[in-house]
Amino acid sequence: MLSLFSLGRTVDETFLQTLALNLYTDWQRLADKLHFRPAEIRKFERLAESNPEVQAYQMLVSWWEEQADHREAEEWLRSALVQIGRRDLAAKIPGYATTAPRAGNKRQSSEHQSTSDASDINKKKTRVLEANRTDVAQTSGNRSSLT
Repeated sequence: MLSLFSLGRTVDETFLQTLALNLYTDWQRLADKLHFRPAEIRKFERLAESNPEVQAYQMLVSWWEEQADHREAEEWLRSALVQIGRRDLAAKIPGYATTAPRAGNKRQSSEHQSTSDASDINKKKTRVLEANRTDVAQTSGNRSSLT
């Protein structure tokens, strides 16, 4: 693979080409996150039937050209890449932060939120159990000293 985005730190044609090369077959999942309809995705597939890099590039250029606010578009693209598990590529987009918002929604998706909530609940349960063990151990020690 090419050295990713070694040129400037801005989204331009070269950046999109390099992104497309590194996306390979993940481009359809990215297109879905960028709200392309299935018929539009099939159109890109037909344009370059056996070349996923060209398919990805055409999709990215088409999407980028429709964006009025490129700063917001960079954030949206970063977020979509994180959602499809390509944090490595998201990190190459200017302004990357480890807590990039979800594509299409500045707040967490309900699926991500419920996963996050479950994780928080499990952490709290673990802390309570550990505190209870400590209390029991201390209480047991106090009883033996009283008898």
